[in-house]
Amino acid sequence: MKLFVVILLCLCFWMSSIASAQPVQKTVFVGVPVNFTCQQSESDHPTFVWYLDREAIRVHQSWYMPYPPVAIGPTGSRVKSSVVQISPQKSFNGSLLACRIIVNGKHRDEEWMLTVIEARSPSINESECSQPVIEGRNCTLTCRVNDNTDLAWYIDDKRQQDGVTSTSSTSGATSVLYFITSRWHHRRIVRCKSIYPDLTETPQQQIILNVLYPPTLVSGKSTNQQNTTLWCEADSNPPSKVIWFDPQGTQIPTGDRIHTVTFQKDGITQGYGNVTRSELTLDKTNASNGGAYKCKALNEFGMVEASIELFESNGKQLFFMIGIPLLIVSIGCTWLTIAAICYTRKKQSKGEKEAEDGEDPTYSTTNPEGSHGLTRWLSSVSSRTSKVERPSQPKESRDISRRPRLSLPRVY
Repeated sequence: MKLFVVILLCLCFWMSSIASAQPVQKTVFVGVPVNFTCQQSESDHPTFVWYLDREAIRVHQSWYMPYPPVAIGPTGSRVKSSVVQISPQKSFNGSLLACRIIVNGKHRDEEWMLTVIEARSPSINESECSQPVIEGRNCTLTCRVNDNTDLAWYIDDKRQQDGVTSTSSTSGATSVLYFITSRWHHRRIVRCKSIYPDLTETPQQQIILNVLYPPTLVSGKSTNQQNTTLWCEADSNPPSKVIWFDPQGTQIPTGDRIHTVTFQKDGITQGYGNVTRSELTLDKTNASNGGAYKCKALNEFGMVEASIELFESNGKQLFFMIGIPLLIVSIGCTWLTIAAICYTRKKQSKGEKEAEDGEDPTYSTTNPEGSHGLTRWLSSVSSRTSKVERPSQPKESRDISRRPRLSLPRVY
């Protein structure tokens, strides 16, 4: 029984050693560099030797790196790594690459069986987009590869999904990209890539778009203590020519007052257009410089202009012509409003006084000497309400002798 257990254990160890010795199948591509790595704990002080078909090859690079923390503890452990880089050739197909790790006179091998294939580079057919194309025109690009693989389109680093149609056959694959050109596409890089899952750097073909479009214009002004600078920026391809006109419509000749520069703008969101910036410097203390100036940008595909108003030089004239009359009218309207309010209140107070004088002080329920403040106001309101609600009665005479006498009650 014991002998059977020993034989079984030996058989298990033998099978595991055979399984571990089996090389890993690795697909590589002709001319595409690839790295292979083997590792061993740093505490074992290992030595690495690389072999290609049992012949030692040069080690490309070696470095230390921390091993990710695992169940052994939060601090983790360090491993020593060895990396070799090879550039596969067709003759490497079926070759055996091995990394021998030697620790304390013993060794173990990590092996890879290489399968070398040739990655086909795609090609983009010549089309109207291969040459300068006017904005708004249709662009159709066709990419082909003589291999049974997938093709992908990219504009800069963004993969394109819309406007893409792909077909494949035994002879190869074809993909078509369709879009309408705009100024955003100018100087963008369009790439067609062959997709190989095992390749980090896929074969590709690319073209750079050249889109022609008319100018768009942005204008403004800036002021300091002495001068005012009017500026215009024209975005176009080809670059625009900027011309300035004074308020009388006369073209301003190029000179010290006009500074023009052309540069390429940031193309992350708006494309890589050509921006022409032109600045016109004016003395704002000169009253004759006031008015509306025009800058006109034009190239062979269009023209656009902008108007910039300059009022700094005649600000005093505008104040005397417009500001002072408005101020006088405002003051006059204010005084008229105050006078009307005072007249209305005075007339109302006079009417209330006449109404109070018409009452008989003998039968009056109010203070004969007159009321003040809130009491007087309430009395006047009550009096006006009574006059409205009660029908008019003949006014009693102020002569007391003519009034009927009141008889006293008799006492029996």
